[in-house]
Amino acid sequence: MLASNSKMVGVGPHRMQANVRVSRPARRTNVNRAVPRSRRTNVKVEAIGNLFNFLKPQPQQNPLKRKELVTELLGASAERKPDEERISNLVDELKPFGVKRPVRSTELFGEYQTVFSTSPIKAQLILNQPDQALEITETKSLGFLPATSVLSGVVTDLNDNTFEIVFSKQETKGGLGGTKSVNVQRFVTVVYLDSDVMVTQQEEQVRGSREMSRAARIHSPINTHCQ
Repeated sequence: MLASNSKMVGVGPHRMQANVRVSRPARRTNVNRAVPRSRRTNVKVEAIGNLFNFLKPQPQQNPLKRKELVTELLGASAERKPDEERISNLVDELKPFGVKRPVRSTELFGEYQTVFSTSPIKAQLILNQPDQALEITETKSLGFLPATSVLSGVVTDLNDNTFEIVFSKQETKGGLGGTKSVNVQRFVTVVYLDSDVMVTQQEEQVRGSREMSRAARIHSPINTHCQ
């Protein structure tokens, strides 16, 4: 599992009512008192209602619906001009089906290809147990020589839904090539995770810089559960 560094965290007041009984002198009156309604009927109706709720399939127990939404989400992400509002609505519909506490789950680890991003960069993200991360990006050296950039970093979990990657080395293959030290800090919040897709919100900052870049990304697994 990821190295723990839980510094970040992600019941309403009970209404109390006091009933005071006031003693009054007894007084005989001829009053037709209503016969109290039996509570058994209400209990029986409530029990039947609970039975129907139990029989009704819960969202996370409906794999066909989940698969349908995932297929639609990946299709929307692959469009030439993706509709971000439609994608956001599909993610909201998917949330009940996702892995609970995704950062604590082994489902998180694997190789992912970014299929949608609100930033111009699309990369391959590899999360290896227990705490290693690689990000591979196709780029241009000197603006025209094809090259591959590989960022290497360490992963630390911050809470059930968020982890941090600190990239410390960048290796460029092809073009002019070379290796250099970097200091890039990225916070990744897992909005949705299952065996078919991962949706994240990311914030990234080069340490020492005041600029913070933000992006929403959808990742399609290439190979999950990497060791």
